[in-house]
Amino acid sequence: MFRTSSFSGPQGNCVEVEVGQGAVFVRDTKEAGSPQRGLLAFRLEAWQLFLDGGEGDVQVEETDTQVLMRNRCELRDGDEQQVLRFTLPEWEAFIAGCAAGEFDCKRRRTPLTP
Repeated sequence: MFRTSSFSGPQGNCVEVEVGQGAVFVRDTKEAGSPQRGLLAFRLEAWQLFLDGGEGDVQVEETDTQVLMRNRCELRDGDEQQVLRFTLPEWEAFIAGCAAGEFDCKRRRTPLTP
């Protein structure tokens, strides 16, 4: 199930994240219903490295007006690469959620207690 950061405002434009069994999926709520809606998939290890502040497959580029997110391991010469574009307020809410552990893979691996 996709979730947004608890720091996101009521405007409905957010970074959506789903931590699955074998991958983490990221999409943009602004693109909901669009046939062009982008979806990025990252290996769990690559996503956790990103959350921990390391370099890896999660490529982020910030400009004056937006943040671009790509999957570095999908880079191929001559291929079109999927890019998600987020506003700065969307990204700030997402990063605050990351800092609060809302999208952490490690929490998903904790065994359930009876």
